[in-house]
Amino acid sequence: MKYPIKKIKKEIAKKEKSTGRKLSEKGRRKVAQKVIRRTKMRNRLIATLAALGITVGGAQALLTDGNQANQPENKTNIEMDNQKNVTNNKREAYLKELNVDTDQYHKDETSQEKDTQIIDQILENYNENLLEQAKIDKDDLGIISQKDAHLLKDFSEDGDISFVEYGSKEEYGNLQEGQEWVKADDIDTIYVLVDTENNNTIAGIGAMDGGYYEIDVESVRNRSNGIEYMKNDKTYVGLPEEKDSEEVYKNFANYYQERTAAIKKAQENDGMEL
Repeated sequence: MKYPIKKIKKEIAKKEKSTGRKLSEKGRRKVAQKVIRRTKMRNRLIATLAALGITVGGAQALLTDGNQANQPENKTNIEMDNQKNVTNNKREAYLKELNVDTDQYHKDETSQEKDTQIIDQILENYNENLLEQAKIDKDDLGIISQKDAHLLKDFSEDGDISFVEYGSKEEYGNLQEGQEWVKADDIDTIYVLVDTENNNTIAGIGAMDGGYYEIDVESVRNRSNGIEYMKNDKTYVGLPEEKDSEEVYKNFANYYQERTAAIKKAQENDGMEL
């Protein structure tokens, strides 16, 4: 797919003009993703219409009869190919600057909406840390959604940022240099996977500060039933290192919706809780 750089720049400029201010990096990225999705949908529609023999834009595409001889690759063709490569490289560089994952648009978006494969991987990794008799199945893999939390933001000397969640600020104690508590207004949503059989935390991720960050969950309380889940250093697995944080976040959100729907259905059917 050729990425519509001109359209992206035009939409960004239009958005900035209408709002009267420069877009943030997150805002520019959202505009780029919206334009790419729209372009992809249009291209699919055009391909479908062409397959049905319907003209697009009032003109039927011209097809060769199969007898036309292939043009020899001459200097002009080579120069055109080189120019095409340069243009494609510029597109990729611009999208990279916007933090747009160009690979994700080659995947089927419908299947991605309900993807929870990363959740399955985390469960598998977690069970590897448990004794055979203590292993859990997916029914025991709970997930907690939070809009606020006692979240500690830690700045390391080399500039890295890490987040740790505690059940209460008193549980941690006094802040050290380079540490601060995250304000509730700065948190979008936090998801925490928990082992409901052993009351342990497994992994966490949150959307905040315009990005997606792993959270090391020392403890968390389920406010609906008051149960507290604690971190066991011997079994805690966290997030897979090779996965994109936004993709992981979407998997957590999908699993939360899936879990919520399952609980609601069970309660409607026989009053049971999962």
